[in-house]
Amino acid sequence: MRAAARATALAAAAAATAACARAIHAPSMAESSASSASPSTRGGTPSHSGVDPTPDASSRVVSPKQGQGRNLGGGAVRFAPAPPPSGRPDLSLALVQVLCRHGDRTSINPLPNETREHWRKHLPSEQLERSLSAAASPSPPNPTLVDQLFNRAAWHGQLTTQGVAQLTDTGRAMRRWLVDDLALLPSDAATAVNEGRVKVRSTGTKRTVQSAQSLISGLYPELVRGGDASATPIPVEVRERERESMFPNPAMRCARLLELMRKLDKDDRVKAAEAAAWAREGLRATRDAVHARNVETRRKKREEARKKAREMNGGIYSSSSSSSKFGGGAGESAAASVSERPERKKDKKDAHHLKGTDPADAHVPKHLLADPKPPSATAVWEPLQARANHGLPLPPGVGAEDLALIRAAAETRHVHRAASSEAASLAGGRLLRELADEAHAVVEFMRAERGDGAVDDAVVGGFAVPRTQRLSVYSGHDTSIIALLAVLGVFQGEWPPVASTVVLETWTKEVRSIHWSPYDRVGVVNVDP
Repeated sequence: MRAAARATALAAAAAATAACARAIHAPSMAESSASSASPSTRGGTPSHSGVDPTPDASSRVVSPKQGQGRNLGGGAVRFAPAPPPSGRPDLSLALVQVLCRHGDRTSINPLPNETREHWRKHLPSEQLERSLSAAASPSPPNPTLVDQLFNRAAWHGQLTTQGVAQLTDTGRAMRRWLVDDLALLPSDAATAVNEGRVKVRSTGTKRTVQSAQSLISGLYPELVRGGDASATPIPVEVRERERESMFPNPAMRCARLLELMRKLDKDDRVKAAEAAAWAREGLRATRDAVHARNVETRRKKREEARKKAREMNGGIYSSSSSSSKFGGGAGESAAASVSERPERKKDKKDAHHLKGTDPADAHVPKHLLADPKPPSATAVWEPLQARANHGLPLPPGVGAEDLALIRAAAETRHVHRAASSEAASLAGGRLLRELADEAHAVVEFMRAERGDGAVDDAVVGGFAVPRTQRLSVYSGHDTSIIALLAVLGVFQGEWPPVASTVVLETWTKEVRSIHWSPYDRVGVVNVDP
């Protein structure tokens, strides 16, 4: 199997350790009005078959436990850990790595006439935000977030109270699992911090930082309640955008990946899926309204840039000063808008042809010189799904069937992207490498301790891995999950819902080989180097 071979090569190269790692795409799809294009559940109620397809218990298909899969509001379902490998008493759990998508949020790219007032009752209060900061705080303090770089309105793409509740619930479930049941983590936050047992990472967006804070508030609720005055907030590592492995293409700097995305998006299957969505009158009208708004916005920015260039009396107006050079951000919005960005022209003559007759255009950022292309299905679906998750009204003529259809079009685009081994490696390879190196470091720590050797903290990707670390939380996006599952060869084509998780467990024993068995709840891939 090609997917198994790719995962084997990556795993073997990244971590030739004495370990058994299991990758679990835990929750089932529960976005409202989902189509049923796969054997897995997508309408909110997960399967509970518990079938063991092979004699090797570590490769079981794992479904949420009874009572743990109920809908939590929006598109989320309860976090459900996998049962431990049966028949393997020689194994002990060394490390748990959790990659989670943020909780429910407001629209990143709102519909025309959509305002903050529509979302006012769903936004966290200042008191709630302070309590989340008491549980976990960004490190370094006050990082520059992507939200600020792209000058978005303060309410665009922000975590809602519903999203806070979803990730807090995930943290509570992890406490029952890792503290109460397995005792892998200490019961109090102070010990967890002082002993370096928990590491938390987040991409540089406010919604993912607050999602990480919400998860920690469920894992260690005394941090929010103030029950442990000696405890300090757990640090949330926030990296510079260009160094973030949870962004499939940070700052859109990989030209080859952009080239592949554009090529793959032109496939007939992608075009047919989008054509089916635009055949619906309500969806087509919504797309046209979004496009008209985008064109108007682009033209206003173009005129502002021209005015600024003129005011500088012919001085150099550097396009590099525009952080939103290609009009996109991180996570979902970047993935949605690749097809809407103007392609870079390598030929100077072609690039010059884009310019208008205004002399000031020589100092206008090139991406502003052309009107934007019509939005993709992904870009139109995003605000519709955000509104549906919070019970807000949809545009006239758009109903549940339309939402399912446009979601299917978005999934077709990303399934096709994930099918490219080169694109999957470019998008998810850095994150897989970081996860595997981290697991390798922890296992090496444990091996050294068993041999009474001196053990120092390790450095992975330029960042420290404490020798006592037992839990790593990665707070990212739907695109982070898709990229990781794609590079492992197990992405099944279902869009990861809000608050969904991928869990990787590293189990150790006294052996001299590694066995990775990445799988999700609807498919099995056995990997043996």
